[in-house]
Amino acid sequence: MARQANNSGDGRRSGFGVGLTVFLLVALIAGIVAKNPEKFDFSTLPGLAAITGAHGDDASPRLSSTLYDIAVEKIAAPMDKGEGGAVAAFGGEVYLITRIGEFFRLTPGETAFRQIAMAPPGEVVRDNVFYSRAKDFSSLGYKDLKLRAVGDDVEITVSEARVDRENVCVAAVISQAMVSHDALNKGAAAPDWREVWRSKPCITSAGGSFPLQSGGDMAFLDDGRLAIFVGDFGVDGHNRKTTGVDPQTLDNDYGKVVAIDLETGASEILSRGHRNPGGLAIGPDGALWQSEHGAQGGDEINRIVAGANYGWPLETYGVHYGTRSWPLDETTGDHDRFVRPVYAFVPSMAMSSLALMAGDEFPLWSDDLILGTLKYKRLMRLHIREGRVIFAEPLRLGARVRDLTVDDRGAIYVKDDVRPFVYRLTNGAGAAPVAGTPEALFAAASCAACHDDSGLAPPLTDLMGRNIASTRGFPYSAALSQKHGRWDREALRAFLLDPQGFAPGSTMPAPDLTEAQIDELVDALEG
Repeated sequence: MARQANNSGDGRRSGFGVGLTVFLLVALIAGIVAKNPEKFDFSTLPGLAAITGAHGDDASPRLSSTLYDIAVEKIAAPMDKGEGGAVAAFGGEVYLITRIGEFFRLTPGETAFRQIAMAPPGEVVRDNVFYSRAKDFSSLGYKDLKLRAVGDDVEITVSEARVDRENVCVAAVISQAMVSHDALNKGAAAPDWREVWRSKPCITSAGGSFPLQSGGDMAFLDDGRLAIFVGDFGVDGHNRKTTGVDPQTLDNDYGKVVAIDLETGASEILSRGHRNPGGLAIGPDGALWQSEHGAQGGDEINRIVAGANYGWPLETYGVHYGTRSWPLDETTGDHDRFVRPVYAFVPSMAMSSLALMAGDEFPLWSDDLILGTLKYKRLMRLHIREGRVIFAEPLRLGARVRDLTVDDRGAIYVKDDVRPFVYRLTNGAGAAPVAGTPEALFAAASCAACHDDSGLAPPLTDLMGRNIASTRGFPYSAALSQKHGRWDREALRAFLLDPQGFAPGSTMPAPDLTEAQIDELVDALEG
């Protein structure tokens, strides 16, 4: 009997050991997948996807926003993993270039992108040029794509992070070619590519871990020049240092926004002090706007002013990974020595592409900027007025956004970073709140962007008659917490007209509304 009992105990211990081993193995796999989602595709294995959290096709078929119900259509596109590839709307169609330089086109009425037989300017390096051991070169390749009509032809402009095999170095390169409309329509073209511009110097080393953070987003300026956002290629002055590469100095093109004359190739540095580019777009004010990855925290939206210095790597709202500061920043947590960003996101969202909203599809979003994110798998609608971001509305798409474009109608096309899809976003309801109504005012003030289930602000349900600052558990400002009385028309109107005057230190931003509109908004909340 004693031997039987011992055997039973051994079996239980053995079973426990096996179970613990399986648990640790699954946890290890989940951790690897979570940190490297672009390297795994479990879309055909829903069971394993559920265990690891690496869901394949998880983009929502509909999105809810303050102003619109948004329909999301999934369009088949080439699988394109890595830091690159782009989409561009042109002539009623949408074009796509993959990171390795394959061209595709989506024509009206089709449900999938079809490949165009067109060679890129050069082959993307995918072998060990720099190192004796294997390295990940997924950050090399084609970054952005622009198309413009020039007479009867189409001008194609591409940017890339290109390796110079002969000199064993890497640089940002812009190339152009002219092709006929007919050739594009037939799905075949033989472009004669010419190199327009190449960043200097060609980077031969970046502490053994390059190329990273190359950027490459482009935008055409009003004066006809082309702007490109060039990253620091991972040369941040702390983790990696390379002679001749410094976002702060004007003797190199890295960590800069550069304007290029396409006829002569002459270039001018518009701004410096940038880190890892996300997107570049002309804003509603005609100025150049950009999105930029911070380190850990400190993602930025910047309005580019010629000659301005935006601080990196000497100043940032972010910190070094795993720490509470950035080693080169003398004023951790502040940004007072260089040009501040117009808006900063802390924690980081891993921002990607940026585009200006126009067209009839989402008329109430006209002149807003639409921003993609990778880490948070969402779009952000940036409401721009007088050179400021008034608010940022999250649109929870559920897909890592590598690039996006807006067509002439105003439909948004989003390129998935790790799945073979492009998502088309259109007005799903076919109608929006009528301008001037309380509903439209509530939306325009972006009340629901914070007063929702996110916990960013207290709920507005049955607000009238409630004690001021009475939502249990919400961290009100000290001034608002000390306010006595109840919310009535007079108190609510005073708060909306001047939140800081009503309760100094309140986190409530002043609504972008006139006094008459605020009266109508109070009517809506009272009703």
